[in-house]
Amino acid sequence: MRRPWFTLLLNVSFFAIALGQPSNDNCENAIFIPLGPTAGCTAAAGAAATLSGDNFDATPSTPVFQFADGLGAGPAFNGPSADVWYELAPAGNRLSISMEGGVEFPVLALFQAEDCTSALPIAWSADTTGSGAVILEARTEPGQTYLLLVGGGTLSDQGAFGLSITTFEDCSTCARRRGVLAADPPPVNGHYQAGQRVQFCYQITFWDPGLSLEWLHGVEIQFGPGWDRSTLETIAPDACTAPDGRWDWYDSWQGCNTGDSFGPGFAFDAAYGLLCPGAGRLDGDPGNNFGDGPCSSITAAALPLEFCWTIQVSEDFSTIEEANLNMEVSLLGDGYSGSWMPFSCDGEPATAFFATAMPEASLLPNIDIVKAPCSTDCDGIAAISGGASGVWQYKITDEGGGLIYDGLAQPVPDTLYSLCPGTYHFEVSNLSGTIRQATLIEIEAGLSPEAQAGFIPGCLPGEPIQLVAGINISGANITYRWTGPNGFTSGMASPSVDDPGAYFLDVEVDGCHAPLATIQAENGVPEIRCEAFPDRIVFSWATTPGDTAYAVDVLSGQAGGWLSANAFEVSGLAPGEEASIELTKHGTGLCPTSIGEATCRALTCPLPMVTPDTTICRGQSVRLWANVPPNTTAVWSPADGLSCTNCIAPLASPATNTTYQVNITYPDGCTATREVAVYVSSLPESILPNTSIPYCLGASWELCLPEGNEYLWFSPVGSISTGNCLTFPLTTELLTGRHTVRVTLPSGCEFYDYFYLYPKNCVGGSDIQIGLTPSARPVDNGNGQTARAYPNPAQHLLHVEMASPGFKTLCFFRADGQRVGEWATEEHFLEIPTGQFPPGAYWLEVRSALGRERLKVVVMR
Repeated sequence: MRRPWFTLLLNVSFFAIALGQPSNDNCENAIFIPLGPTAGCTAAAGAAATLSGDNFDATPSTPVFQFADGLGAGPAFNGPSADVWYELAPAGNRLSISMEGGVEFPVLALFQAEDCTSALPIAWSADTTGSGAVILEARTEPGQTYLLLVGGGTLSDQGAFGLSITTFEDCSTCARRRGVLAADPPPVNGHYQAGQRVQFCYQITFWDPGLSLEWLHGVEIQFGPGWDRSTLETIAPDACTAPDGRWDWYDSWQGCNTGDSFGPGFAFDAAYGLLCPGAGRLDGDPGNNFGDGPCSSITAAALPLEFCWTIQVSEDFSTIEEANLNMEVSLLGDGYSGSWMPFSCDGEPATAFFATAMPEASLLPNIDIVKAPCSTDCDGIAAISGGASGVWQYKITDEGGGLIYDGLAQPVPDTLYSLCPGTYHFEVSNLSGTIRQATLIEIEAGLSPEAQAGFIPGCLPGEPIQLVAGINISGANITYRWTGPNGFTSGMASPSVDDPGAYFLDVEVDGCHAPLATIQAENGVPEIRCEAFPDRIVFSWATTPGDTAYAVDVLSGQAGGWLSANAFEVSGLAPGEEASIELTKHGTGLCPTSIGEATCRALTCPLPMVTPDTTICRGQSVRLWANVPPNTTAVWSPADGLSCTNCIAPLASPATNTTYQVNITYPDGCTATREVAVYVSSLPESILPNTSIPYCLGASWELCLPEGNEYLWFSPVGSISTGNCLTFPLTTELLTGRHTVRVTLPSGCEFYDYFYLYPKNCVGGSDIQIGLTPSARPVDNGNGQTARAYPNPAQHLLHVEMASPGFKTLCFFRADGQRVGEWATEEHFLEIPTGQFPPGAYWLEVRSALGRERLKVVVMR
């Protein structure tokens, strides 16, 4: 039974709906990624894992993550993301994660965590260029469990992706100085409330003295501006050298060896190691002595030292930048921040921590959000009620800083209408502006319908074309409106039509319009051409991909025979006699069997000789002629490029390949029509076929072009030859692909043309096969289509040919409209690896100076 072209498309959509969210949509269901042991001190000796996944239909974590770079910036990753989760336990002290694929602005975030309730953000990376690729590098504690968040820059940024993960052991001295941070309580999705008090502890898990034999001397801690430093309380550990040395908190100190300033942080003061002028024993100046040496002596090992501090989140932050709660912890050796002379490492942070402050809940009003019903409409609603007692000013701005709302808090609810989907900044402040709190509110987009238009061709004479509509979402009220050729309109989902051509589908789901969908509906009934002569008629038709066999029945009873795989001649006719045939095509396309009929009449007038099909270079001209007796009239068309139309021998100088028709009227009133094709900078199809050419593997193959021109041949295997014949005594699969020929005409002008060869196994005397690959030279087919893609369905590689000039952008879309790939080129040919995409139906969109063109593509395995 026949199916519309987008059957696979609908199957893919229904399958996604049935599956719903990914299995690892929530942190609690994170997919574990096994990583093996490391084998050496380089990345190449590490343990690696690769996997593929997607975030289609994933829901955002709440509250949404807000991560900032550095210690004073505002969030660079800020807003809901369709995120999914993974779990891993790297064996090395370094971790590298790369992501690429269909997510346009990918985001990676790494959390140190034994479970989802204790996750500490320690590293993150986001692509802001739209390249679809991102890399995250992080220092890790061997054997520690980590959680990995994978998402996109926005909630709609969804697609399939690939992950490559490598854990390895960095054996450099600086990499082997590390620790583990703990927080009580841990942040909730990287957030702390304004005024919340948090205790942090940092355990020294490994210290390598290095070749400089440094001892641990300082633990420097840098705070983001969202921490209230006035609330800081610290707990220093007992020194390994106690009572001759002690650890204390210092706001700052100066190392006497380097002269650099350090702090705030913990530093070691001692009664020995005094190499600086004026130094005293336990003098409160840690910069003039050695580190806490006896903890490990000169052996690389863990240290029995844990440093703790308690600090409170600020209650007053007026900007989102001031809500930055990031921290950096650096481990300092005594050669760098103390009085020992050589040092191995500077103050590169050993551990990073990312968090953002949220306003105190009691200051914020209740904000009830009604999402915009349609993704393209600004119909969102925000209802503000409640909040802190007193007089407060409310201010709402959009993502671009534009003022949306500014007014005093009201005792009764206040409602904002006509909000577009997006993120808004909500600020609460007192009238003097000395107390300010801010948070983000999200107006989610509502329905986002996507329509698909398809058709089932009529395969028998008189059988109509069936249009078919698809929609990616369901709704209580769905309306369809089709428009097409000759004023056609219909409100049915799948109407029947008689005329082929472009049809447009407008779908509305619960009041939300889908982008206009279009389909070029084709009739499956074969179109038969005929060329009439006084004694015979030649019937011919175009071959299409998937054709396997043809059968012709001469309905009018005359004799006939095959001229080629797609041409049949009825001969022995009297002038003016009619002949009728029935053509049956068999194949694997949309119509397994299709039937067409044609009736033509033999000419009653003799056909005059005319100019043979010829080739000229762009900008040149050629004289056309018809060999007719006196008093015969000739009318040439089209007029483009002709010096005259009502003449026997016009001069033709077309800008593109043009077929001219001459209508001859003899003195006795008899009429005849002939055609002359003028090819501009390309060879006639009768000389160089416009379809891919097969060759038998292992046999000889030859193609000869007319003498008189000069030819230079270039083959895919790199060979170059001259002469009018291209000959291969023994063929292999290496000949498959594009062959180019440079043609120099007798006038001296030259141009390049090309054709494609594809292999065929001819062992066993198999029947002639019809070329199932597309035309080797894409041209505008009269319907505005200038691009071709093959093979289709594609397994591993899709070849795309484009006739449009200049810069071209190609976008690959899933059936539901999600973009999964993009390429740019100025060439007329591009190869797209399809092995990276799951099986299913896709759209390939080609954008050029001529406009946009969409091709349906099926990927299979």
